[in-house]
Amino acid sequence: MGGISTYPHDEPMIRPKHAPRTAQRLTPSSGRVPMVAMTYDPDLIQRIEAAMSEPESADPPLRRRRVLLRLSRAPSLAFTSHAWVIVASDARRPGSPAIVREVCCTRSGARAGLTVRDVETDEATASAWCREATAIPVPLVGFEDNLGCDGTTYTLFAQGGFAFVNLSWWCDGPREWRPLTAWARALMERLHDLAGQGEPLEV
Repeated sequence: MGGISTYPHDEPMIRPKHAPRTAQRLTPSSGRVPMVAMTYDPDLIQRIEAAMSEPESADPPLRRRRVLLRLSRAPSLAFTSHAWVIVASDARRPGSPAIVREVCCTRSGARAGLTVRDVETDEATASAWCREATAIPVPLVGFEDNLGCDGTTYTLFAQGGFAFVNLSWWCDGPREWRPLTAWARALMERLHDLAGQGEPLEV
């Protein structure tokens, strides 16, 4: 296993003169991760939104690599969210490692911005993590309503050819999804520990 690469994208937040402090709720219709962003920089909001939804696109982008799995968590009452992506080896470099990327988004304060960490791992291990979910049944219709105000929103994305799944749930999720949501949260903790961020993840 290789080392950890860290790419800070922190930017100090400069409050425009006479600009009111407002919260923007990021809820685009394209399946992006919803969150509250306390910031005055529309470019930073856009980059945070993109990095949370597609971590592999954050600088430096992970090109020519197949996405095995994406996960994210966005607490409504905190200003730090996390997203992860597991990508396969570089198609043009046989034998190259798979990569786990963690993106940490801080949406308020003087150090608002993004931090990107990449960790190399072997593709067999990365694929094994993803296969753990294959034995978990997940009904796609007829599940219980899952509603709430404050809490944490989670997402999961996986793709195989022209088929893909893009799930989103609040807190523990619908009762019928609990085995999958528990697995996803445990994997988030595992990936967070692998990225070496230091502070334990409260999932």
